[in-house]
Amino acid sequence: MGHTAKLRRCLLNAYKKEVRKTAKWVEDNGCSLFTWEDANPDDICIISKNDYELHEARKNCFSDNGSFFVTTEDYEKLFN
Repeated sequence: MGHTAKLRRCLLNAYKKEVRKTAKWVEDNGCSLFTWEDANPDDICIISKNDYELHEARKNCFSDNGSFFVTTEDYEKLFN
């Protein structure tokens, strides 16, 4: 396995770990996490492989980049 493939695998594993950790935190706070496909247009991105999507509404995220969303109410609860 080449250096690039090892790096890609390492980054993917770190991303998956962060998703699991964040999903547990969201659940522990009584909130729900939604995939890009299941999110409503006003739901807010809290996990993404692309930093520019973080804290943006689903309607501003035009493709699925491994993003996860919470409702606007849950976002306020989690981040305020």
